Amino acid sequence: MIRLSFLDFELEAHPACDEDYLEIYDKTDQLKRIGKYCGSRYPSFVMSTGNKKVVIFKSNNKAIRTGFKAFYKSLKGKASEVSHCHFSLLDRENFHVPL
Repeated sequence: MIRLSFLDFELEAHPACDEDYLEIYDKTDQLKRIGKYCGSRYPSFVMSTGNKKVVIFKSNNKAIRTGFKAFYKSLKGKASEVSHCHFSLLDRENFHVPL
C-alpha cells in the first residue's frame, strides 16, 4: 500500500477542477480514480489498495499558484514502513508520475 500525504497544496481554483489539478488513481488491474483536487481543497492523505498509484498533475499558464508538496510512504501489511521518499512537483507542464 502507498500513503500519499500533502504538506502544501495551492492550485488554481475551478468548480470542476478543469484548469490546474492533481488527479490520483489507484492502479491494480485497472485504473480507479481516487480523486481530483484543485484550489486549496485536498485530503490530508490518500491511500492506495495495492503497491501502485498514478499521480497526474495538469497546469496551464492562466494563474500562478505555489503548487503542491507531498511525500509518500510505502507500507506493507499493517503499516510497517518499507521505504520513505519526499518529492515536490512545481513545474507548469503535464506530468504522469507512476509511484
